[in-house]
Amino acid sequence: MTYEQAIDRLEQLAQQMEQGEVPIDEMVTRLREAQTLIKQCRQQLTKADEQVRQILDAPST
Repeated sequence: MTYEQAIDRLEQLAQQMEQGEVPIDEMVTRLREAQTLIKQCRQQLTKADEQVRQILDAPST
């Protein structure tokens, strides 16, 4: 899943929960999904940050 797809899904989950569309029985499942997506996004951002730093730190030719 791409970063953008994960963010879109997180937004969907947040909207559903804010609007009360999620039955209480499913709330824990949705929260776990959101937690997994957040972790994935953080990992992708960290990786991208490391790559950008490597590019910027590389000597120009």
